[in-house]
Amino acid sequence: MLYTDGLVEDREHDIDVGLERLRRALAGSGPSPEETCRAVLDGRPPARSSDDVALLVARTRALGPAGSPSGRFPPTRRPSARCARR
Repeated sequence: MLYTDGLVEDREHDIDVGLERLRRALAGSGPSPEETCRAVLDGRPPARSSDDVALLVARTRALGPAGSPSGRFPPTRRPSARCARR
């Protein structure tokens, strides 16, 4: 799960309050990414902040014995968008 600071911070509460609210929401969420997003967003207080909120929840596969993902990517001859703009 990735999120921006707007999910856990606001001017009226310490970040620890937001992190605890996030922990409680995650503990009560369902197994799917959609259920997790819904639980996290429903667990937020009514919007009072003008800060943005971005939330990304993804399902992962079990990692191999090495404990890190591995894989092969096919080579490409196209430059990345960043390189192409230069």
